Amino acid sequence: AILDDLVAILVPKYIHGITCEYCDVTNPLLNSSVEPLIQDSDIFLASYLLTETRNQWDEFFVQLVDLAKEGALFYFSEPVPWQLHRLIRMSSTTTKTTTS
Repeated sequence: AILDDLVAILVPKYIHGITCEYCDVTNPLLNSSVEPLIQDSDIFLASYLLTETRNQWDEFFVQLVDLAKEGALFYFSEPVPWQLHRLIRMSSTTTKTTTS
């Protein structure tokens, strides 16, 4: 809903389209209705979500970071940084590694 006004400005001049999906971040991402959409997404936006679902989002967001395509952008807007720092620490210790 918040992006509705931006669609007319951004599409198609700057981007091909905008899709907003809703999901429960307190449940695992795997086997959810949004899992198939992850690889086609270029950006993930979350506002106050880590703070409002404190200590209930771990599995969802670690899976999201792991499943997102290389180069995907994550934007988090949080009132205090400690939850985001926690996500970064969790993701850097659990993400898959690639070999050349």
